[in-house]
Amino acid sequence: MKKILIVLLIIINILVLIGLSGLVFYQFKQILDRDNQINVLSSKISNNKTVKPSTKSDSSTAITQSSLQIKDNGQQEIFNLLKKNKEGQAIVNIFFLKDSQDKNTIFSLERLSDRQDILTFSLEELIKGPTPAELTKGIISPIVLSGISNCGGDNFTLFLSNGTATVKMCKVLSNSANSSSEQIRNSIELTTKQFSEVKKVIILNSNNTCFGDSSSQDSCKNI
Repeated sequence: MKKILIVLLIIINILVLIGLSGLVFYQFKQILDRDNQINVLSSKISNNKTVKPSTKSDSSTAITQSSLQIKDNGQQEIFNLLKKNKEGQAIVNIFFLKDSQDKNTIFSLERLSDRQDILTFSLEELIKGPTPAELTKGIISPIVLSGISNCGGDNFTLFLSNGTATVKMCKVLSNSANSSSEQIRNSIELTTKQFSEVKKVIILNSNNTCFGDSSSQDSCKNI
């Protein structure tokens, strides 16, 4: 009888050991599975972090380049192509009128500038008009601006795109006593088109209508 009890105790101990071993193995397997899941998740997070900064960087670069193009308005390239004097100044022509028997006489005067917005500078000089010394020689300006600017104080705005220069006056544009609308247009176009990059010029009044368009159909915008 004692032998039987001893055998049963041994068998029970063996079964208990086997059960404990199985439980330990199961728990160890769960730990391994959990570690694998954590590693996979960490890998995904790491990959996402690698991709996102690259996308943001590309977007930021695109926005910066776009902003620079809009701000520059293409004039820096025009300036870079012009011949310069020893001081790095470009020589540009400003087309005024010459007081003579022929009212259509256009007379050009030279101006020097190191400004990279050279097209804007040229139009500013045209609107500013001849110097006192030039006035004594019969040089007159065809352009008269009056009223309050609707562009924050500027006399005009300029937009250059695909060879077309759009000049919008910010004040009321009218001709002087010795000029006509045609002469105003000629002066602006000649001053602007001296730069080979400009193929077409659109002149707008302060209310965005075409300057000198008697038909009131804004045909200058459709050319």
